[in-house]
Amino acid sequence: MNLNFHAPVELTYELLPLIKKKKGRVVNVTSVDGFISLPTNAAYNASKHAVETWSDSLRIEMMPWGVKVVIIQPSTMKTPLAMTFADNYRKTFREAPVNRRDQYGEEWIDEVHKGTLRSIKDIAQDPAETAGDLLSALQLSDPPTRIASGMAAKYIFKPLSRLPDKTLDKVLFSLLLAPQPKPQGLVLPRPPVNKISHFTIRVTNLGQAIAFYEKFGFETVHKALGGQQFMKGGGHKCWKPLLLLVEDKDMPPRGKSYSIGMTRLCLYSTNVDKEVERLESIGLSTMYPVADDKIAKIASYKDPDGFVVYIIQFKHVIGLLLKAYQYAYKITEPWLFHWTVNVKDSNFVNKMFEELGIKPMTDQNKDQVAGDLLPAFGLTAEETVIEHIRLARFPADHFVVTTMEWVKPTSTKSGHELSNSLSISVADVDETLCLAKEAGMCVEEKVEKKMLPYYGEVRVGTAYVEEGSNRIEFICF
Repeated sequence: MNLNFHAPVELTYELLPLIKKKKGRVVNVTSVDGFISLPTNAAYNASKHAVETWSDSLRIEMMPWGVKVVIIQPSTMKTPLAMTFADNYRKTFREAPVNRRDQYGEEWIDEVHKGTLRSIKDIAQDPAETAGDLLSALQLSDPPTRIASGMAAKYIFKPLSRLPDKTLDKVLFSLLLAPQPKPQGLVLPRPPVNKISHFTIRVTNLGQAIAFYEKFGFETVHKALGGQQFMKGGGHKCWKPLLLLVEDKDMPPRGKSYSIGMTRLCLYSTNVDKEVERLESIGLSTMYPVADDKIAKIASYKDPDGFVVYIIQFKHVIGLLLKAYQYAYKITEPWLFHWTVNVKDSNFVNKMFEELGIKPMTDQNKDQVAGDLLPAFGLTAEETVIEHIRLARFPADHFVVTTMEWVKPTSTKSGHELSNSLSISVADVDETLCLAKEAGMCVEEKVEKKMLPYYGEVRVGTAYVEEGSNRIEFICF
């Protein structure tokens, strides 16, 4: 738009006093793309349409001064722009975010590239044609308001532009986009706004970490980028967050599972015993024996860097309700259930989450904590005090965030509490950061641009659940 539209407009208005004084002429070069919109060329089409309509207005406005305004509409000429168009289009396609490219596939772009190259070579003419039309616009005493420049402009594009829209669409599609898209790999939507988009787990060795999570059934999403790899869990009718593994060889050692700032990932299973047996058969053992009480059953595991992933199965009415939920939403395992965050002050954090729209589902005080399940993490009810547990979620989300206030065993911060993060998809990063600050979160003032695998460039604002602990990222995809 700067080159094709704003530049001629600014230049014309600078010269207009002289042009009006001498009854001069304004000759603007547009294109056949100024009267017919070719697919794969939307931005260029828009700039040329803009010059056409502006020239039409100017032509009428200049009538009192006898200034004539002429539009030259060249078809494809043998210029560097035209002759490199197919190559540049393929280049920009390959630079687009992966989730767009994968809807078409590499085979599609190769076929479109070949067809475009062939079409351009067939119709491209000598630019001298347009130079001659420019001279005519300046020399004729009464030039036409528009001059179609080149044989293709006169005998292909002008007739096509007269067709009804629906007919024209079909013709242009068959001429320029006939190859059928061949989607490849996993094609995921952009994470919906006001939902957990993903959670980041830092690892010292990306390959080892991927192998660990693949045992649970996670699948890699496209290729790694800069030591980052997205993974997805089982199928689900609604959006489910992704795992983002980020390699960091200098990562501080993990703290204990009960340490302030520690996070854990919970997966739901309809049959923990069967899943434990399956994992054992492929070389993955639990940290401690499976814990079982009248409410639930838990088996816990550690990734190669000590991050805790545990599987839970509820019994009786809750278990039946979750089975019905699984059936209704077509959920397959691994079923991402909730993300647990250890906090120092649950009253403050829970109120802050409510301000962000993460609403409570259930609350448990220390006398309600299921002590019989603690041995799954190597703890006992006698040596453990958890002051408060809350399960909460965004109203439209199907993933749960759990806060736990640990009192005993006591722990101190050692840097590990910043290694992982929870990411939330938002419509406006700046607005959400203001909201987070008002809610009492420690906020980093600077909004960053980051490159994520699969999704490409995103805007990211960072805040902390508690000062110096637990990163929350607000991301605009």
